[in-house]
Amino acid sequence: MPSQRINLDVSFITFHDDECPGSNITDKNSKTFVVTTGGYPQEVLLVTRASSAKFAKITMVFEGVKDFVLEKCRVNETAFEVIAERSLPMGDGKEGKQRQTEVLDLDPESVGKDIRMLRLRILSGYKDFAAIFNVDAIGEESEQQMVVLESRPEVNL
Repeated sequence: MPSQRINLDVSFITFHDDECPGSNITDKNSKTFVVTTGGYPQEVLLVTRASSAKFAKITMVFEGVKDFVLEKCRVNETAFEVIAERSLPMGDGKEGKQRQTEVLDLDPESVGKDIRMLRLRILSGYKDFAAIFNVDAIGEESEQQMVVLESRPEVNL
């Protein structure tokens, strides 16, 4: 299977900061990030730009995350299924440089097959706030791309 970067977009996030938009998670820039607003759990929903994808590897970079769950939703399904549930050790760098990297290798013909959405749930952190620097995926996208139409209904009084 030819491996390429799977294009992901953040479609929902349970915390918000105008200076750290959710798109920072998928922008390929190692210096951008999002910070949770305190309190757990927190969630991020990521969708593929293609109608589905075969995921071979998912890499996530955090800071201050203690426990997380990564779930997938396949095409034509409404329920999420757990891919991984982990407890991470605290990063070992100096204060402010304690990044944690978690790499998941998936079989693209079974666990990683036909994924449309990923849901990252941060269950707990080492501090009140946690940071997500990156969620990146390698695999093969379906050739069928999703088209999003913007609706602007008019209201006549």
